Amino acid sequence: MRKLFLVMMCSALLFGCTSKARNNDVNAANTAYAGYYKAIDDNSRFQSDSLYYDVEAEMIRMSDGTYRYYITIDNPQIAMYYISVLAVADHVPYENANAMMPSIGIYESEKYHMIPFQTNANTGYVKGLVISGESDHENIPIQMLVEWYDRTRENQRREFLEFEMNLSGIVVPEDSVVVEETEQPVEEETENE
Repeated sequence: MRKLFLVMMCSALLFGCTSKARNNDVNAANTAYAGYYKAIDDNSRFQSDSLYYDVEAEMIRMSDGTYRYYITIDNPQIAMYYISVLAVADHVPYENANAMMPSIGIYESEKYHMIPFQTNANTGYVKGLVISGESDHENIPIQMLVEWYDRTRENQRREFLEFEMNLSGIVVPEDSVVVEETEQPVEEETENE
């Protein structure tokens, strides 16, 4: 009887430790999510694209009249390790968010890495990452944080992206398109007489 009691006590302690570890992981993920969200809220400088990877978006209208959108990050130009992404739609402040915003690399136990021309999904080396969300609106402003470590895995990099999307994908406002005109020397033709 005493052995059974000891086994039950050990099992209870082991279950309690495992449960506590899971709670710690969830708490750490919640803290990271809140930190990323606040970083987006507090940031005042966004870019529309990146030199280090491609960003694409698509949206579909669902049968219930809502919209589902997908944001893809792929085609890495550099080695990117331990990637985390959070996209905030409709400029909703953290305090007013009623639902989780699309993210990857925050709550998952898997770690994601992108390296040019290398993939091995079993070990977390992916070709690209996709996050998705839902909205009641056809035009959605997106503010996004993409964070990763460089090839040394010591230097962290963050980029803040901002764009609008609709059923056509990413919309680039006309006033943000800059066309650079370069002067080309005009060669005069000379006639040989």
